[in-house]
Amino acid sequence: TVKVKVYDEKTKATMAKMGMNATHHVMVFFTDEKSGDAIASGKAALKIKGSDAKPDMLMLMGTGFGGDVSVGEGMATFEIGTKLEDGQKRQFSIMYHNM
Repeated sequence: TVKVKVYDEKTKATMAKMGMNATHHVMVFFTDEKSGDAIASGKAALKIKGSDAKPDMLMLMGTGFGGDVSVGEGMATFEIGTKLEDGQKRQFSIMYHNM
């Protein structure tokens, strides 16, 4: 599951004072297919396809992984790479329409 929160202008202004230019907060949650339990260990990174930036590591936050990103208007593809508790690497692509 992927959840995307759009920061309001007040939050963006506060973050800008701290040298951050994020426009969105992205949370990614993984579930064990067999047990239905949350997978809350391992590593996850996010890259916006087509951007020059390196992938950003997502921080473990409760039962998910989260991070701040800057997304322009229009369609964006989030590429999410993982190495979760089973040690296997996986990659996911999610389309996001920023209106």
